[in-house]
Amino acid sequence: MDDFALDRISFWLGFIGGTLFWLLINRLWKGMPFIRQTIQQVVDANRRKRMSGVESALRQDALRRAQRNHLSASLFSLDEILVEPHVLAPPPQVDPQTPISIERYASRILPFLPEFPQFAVRFGSPRLTIFEALQGECHLALLGDAGAGKSTALAYLTSTIARQDEKAGKWGDFLPIYLHILDLDFQSTPKNDLLDPIIKAISATAPVTSLPQIPGFIRLTFQEGRAICIFDGLDELNKEQFSLVHSYLKELTSQYPSVRIVVSAGNQYMNGLNRIGFEPFVIAGWTKAELTDFINRWGVLWNNLIGVSASQQQNLEILDNLLVTNWLGYDPLYYTPLQWTLKVWGTYAGDLTGNEEYKAISACLIRQTQYRVPITAMGLLANAMLRQRSAFLDFSDAEKTLSSVRLNQDEEEKLIQEEKISTPPSLQKEMSAKPVTSGGRILSIMLDSGILTEHQGDQVRFSSPVWTGYLAATQSSPADFSPPSTVYSSVEDEYYHYMAIFHPGNWLESYLKQDASPFYTNLINGLRWIKDTPSNHPARSLVLRISIPYLQNEMLPYSLRLRILAGSASSNDPALTLLFKQFLTHSSPAMRSIAALGCGALQDSKTIPNLISLLNDENPDTRISACFALACFENPEAERAIKDCIHFADETLRLAAAETLALDTQKGHACLKELVESEDLLVRRSAVFGLSLIQSDWVVDLLEKIAVEDSQWVVRNAAGQALENRQKSNPFIPKRQKEPADTSWLIAFAAKRGLGISKGDPAIPLLFEVLANGSDDEKIAALWFLRHHPQDKVISQIYPLLFSNQLEMRDTANFALWFMSLCNN
Repeated sequence: MDDFALDRISFWLGFIGGTLFWLLINRLWKGMPFIRQTIQQVVDANRRKRMSGVESALRQDALRRAQRNHLSASLFSLDEILVEPHVLAPPPQVDPQTPISIERYASRILPFLPEFPQFAVRFGSPRLTIFEALQGECHLALLGDAGAGKSTALAYLTSTIARQDEKAGKWGDFLPIYLHILDLDFQSTPKNDLLDPIIKAISATAPVTSLPQIPGFIRLTFQEGRAICIFDGLDELNKEQFSLVHSYLKELTSQYPSVRIVVSAGNQYMNGLNRIGFEPFVIAGWTKAELTDFINRWGVLWNNLIGVSASQQQNLEILDNLLVTNWLGYDPLYYTPLQWTLKVWGTYAGDLTGNEEYKAISACLIRQTQYRVPITAMGLLANAMLRQRSAFLDFSDAEKTLSSVRLNQDEEEKLIQEEKISTPPSLQKEMSAKPVTSGGRILSIMLDSGILTEHQGDQVRFSSPVWTGYLAATQSSPADFSPPSTVYSSVEDEYYHYMAIFHPGNWLESYLKQDASPFYTNLINGLRWIKDTPSNHPARSLVLRISIPYLQNEMLPYSLRLRILAGSASSNDPALTLLFKQFLTHSSPAMRSIAALGCGALQDSKTIPNLISLLNDENPDTRISACFALACFENPEAERAIKDCIHFADETLRLAAAETLALDTQKGHACLKELVESEDLLVRRSAVFGLSLIQSDWVVDLLEKIAVEDSQWVVRNAAGQALENRQKSNPFIPKRQKEPADTSWLIAFAAKRGLGISKGDPAIPLLFEVLANGSDDEKIAALWFLRHHPQDKVISQIYPLLFSNQLEMRDTANFALWFMSLCNN
């Protein structure tokens, strides 16, 4: 150690180097999360770049399938005839700590009417686009009758996202997983791999070149939360099948909480979906302008693509588009989009055999198979499905069902020749050992024509529940038919609908007598089922005879009476016009309002003078009802009466009249543009209110001009407020509901009473306390929680609120009870 010595330069160099090294290590350690994140982003970006070809292929595959998923796919693509789908807006979801102000006069006279959306839209019920509904951060369950447009809405949603259209907004960055629920094999799904059935279903139609990369890409997309699952067909499942799908969706939403799901569901059953974050939205009916546009576009396409060649071959005159549009759109028919398609198609094809809707179905089925398959054969197949309480059959079972049916000899020989031509020589010997049966040939025709659709596991189903229900009813006997206790699927619903038409019998009366408060489901179903019956049909007479006394019963909630009115008016029974005209002079203001809406719904011009006289009624809601009823008429006298309201009536009626003008995209919008130039201050203010309800882009420029240039501050202020409201979130879009323990207003309410709310507690006693002693806004907010608990004690607390004088509370209570009816089976 005597010779030991430190080299001063080496020491300090080592000391400085070590210090710098540990400083660098420390800095790197602190920045490690950022470094890891940066590296991961680079890796993910490179992976997405490699996968971009797969994503593009899957988008194109989803787009192709969506564009073919509609009734007239054999003629046109979806985009060519699409009417952009909307949903009925639910009542506003109130937060007591941030109150909102909704000024819509249609809501004063019209409650939420989910069973009759065509009627609701006729009178101006607010609507949302599909993408507006998605803004609420909830999973969507699209509800509606069979043929209401649920599948079309899903196809539109898929197409818009797949194309990354600007309408899709942020959803354009998501990958649409567009599948029918029967294409997902849940039975053989590994419990630890929820994505396996999705990967298999997508791979079945995807380009072959993309198959090796699809599993990895799908798993990455779900992990990143960039997938939106769009599942069609849940409304066709029976209770047991639905329960299986619900279990799968529950696990999927739990494992991938960032993934959004949109499904179609039955109009009377979505039990369980509400508990995993699904909000029900009812597909809205078409406005008068949308219907006119649909009929006109169909006619143009038909004449350009089909009519010219057909007229030359058969020496027929091409139908004039304007003539057909005016003829079909004249009557106030409350049809679904499918029914309108059948009616328009049958008109141009020239094979309708009557005005009844079911005759248009028969004509369409025969037309699509080119008269090769008898209706009785299709009915046998549909009946077999109903006997098994299923929307589908295995191909082999379907083939056995049709084994007794024989095609004519010419058709058999034609099909045999087609099979020989389409079968490679190497397989002809093998095929001859297993000859194709007559049932197999019938199934082949129905698959090729689009009447049947094939799914995984060789399952076949009718492409629409309307086909299944109609065909099964034509082959059913009323002797072995009993009334349903609960309707779980749209297939069952359509079956009962057509059984009411073809075999009303005693079962319908027995079914109606089983009804009970507060839902009156059976009566509402009966009104839905008679919509397509002739005026002298026994089922129509029976249902209306039972329902009219309910309509007049002052002890029943106004919302129920309006639902009965909507159902009655949707039947288009001519005898109702005289009845409603008599009710216009009833001593009850509510009855006069109901009668006014009924006259507007049926559009008998003879009632216009009576409705005009009601504009001076002592009750403000009756005056508003008469105004909205007059807006249903395309009649100069009615139009003049509405304009007079804006010029001379009280403020409430002025604004209501302006709202009715906002509903008319042609004459109404033009009239509002004229009225903002009026010298009358109150007229201009009313016109601004009407303009504020129009969502078109041109309105913004006009309101901005008024907000700056109008001579009166009242009008400028109204225009400025309208512009400000357009920047706010839409109050009709329901948000994902928090638990009671995470809801600040409810926590504050509980704290005032010295109570607490534990995590996971539904807090039903506390919510009852809110209904008893809370403010109006707190009571309304409480109803959004209580709707998830369809128990007798909860229903008994909500029912009295249907009679509340507070409009928003009454409508939310009505919505809550309807929601419970979906989840109470």
